[in-house]
Amino acid sequence: MATNPGVSFGFASSQVLCSVFSSRLETRAVYLFNVSSRDILEPYQFDRHEYAQDLFGFRPGYNDSLCNRLKEIDASFEPDIIISFTQNRYLEALFTGRVLFWELSPLPRVNSSLSLFMDPFGHQVNSIPNLYKDRIRSLSLSDEQLAGIGNVWHEKIVTPLHCHPLTPEIKEWLSPIQSTKQIALLALQPPDWPTYEAAWRRSEIDQMIMQCTSEMPTDWVLVPIFHPDQSLPEPLCRAIESDFAGIRFPPRDLSSGKSELFLPHVDAVISISSSLSVQGIFHGKKVITLGQSQFSAFTNGSISKLDEISPFPYPTSALMLAFLSNRYSHPLDACLTEPNYVAKAVRTLAGNIEAYFDFSEWSPSRLAPLLGPVKPG
Repeated sequence: MATNPGVSFGFASSQVLCSVFSSRLETRAVYLFNVSSRDILEPYQFDRHEYAQDLFGFRPGYNDSLCNRLKEIDASFEPDIIISFTQNRYLEALFTGRVLFWELSPLPRVNSSLSLFMDPFGHQVNSIPNLYKDRIRSLSLSDEQLAGIGNVWHEKIVTPLHCHPLTPEIKEWLSPIQSTKQIALLALQPPDWPTYEAAWRRSEIDQMIMQCTSEMPTDWVLVPIFHPDQSLPEPLCRAIESDFAGIRFPPRDLSSGKSELFLPHVDAVISISSSLSVQGIFHGKKVITLGQSQFSAFTNGSISKLDEISPFPYPTSALMLAFLSNRYSHPLDACLTEPNYVAKAVRTLAGNIEAYFDFSEWSPSRLAPLLGPVKPG
């Protein structure tokens, strides 16, 4: 990360991660603060799922060990800003106005473009999109600006997806299903992950697939797409298809890490907290978030009532893209390479909700580098 040499960094985590972090930053002084895994997990009988549920605020009680350690770190290091990559209600409470939650932004990555969102209120539960849904929906953009968003979206996302070498195979495989049924894409995530199990409930992948399939309306078919880090044995997939009429597993070469390529060709998107649910909004699909995500205020719904959910109209998706490209999302490359980019963003955004809704310097051109490489010249 390119920052001012005068900025001091601290890193608080388990002893193992502190050691790993230290070895990767040999040329830079970093203050390391060990947070004992034993002390933090003991109130939950060392169950990480229960711990993650607590961080989301879905569990009664209070983790005194964690809070006391955070207070000790605050007293000794006196940080101006705290950055967290996971949901944490204790950080929200203890460091109000000084915390920014970071994660990869939910924008499409088909063009290999990565960006970070920066949210001062929450990683998932208390995110700006959830707390300020009505302000996002009521953003005042001109017809020219809305058209500009559409042009950028078509150039950077629609055209590349249409021209992708796997698109003909996907369309050919989906065609027989689409002749009689509507299709819902189930975007899966790896288990043992806070934004999977804590955001919804403890569930194995096959259990989740069967539960979702059992709730599907009869005129729909569920198409699961695995995260790149997961899969199910082929015999198990065939057994599930045999037991449930409303599910089809794609061929192996299409079944993992290909969710974005399927999006233009399905009717609905279902996920726990995957960014694919937000991308479903951009593509004008019906969207259901099973768990608690940073966009749950836009995507709550029930699988059994899929027929009653309306697809997202273009103005809503355009306003969401405008909001994300104003100050909520930041190109990862700029964060890593441009001197003082992160420091400036932090000074502007920490604890300042109005900065996110100040569109005085925004134009649709802000969206382009977040969706794909900028063409030279």
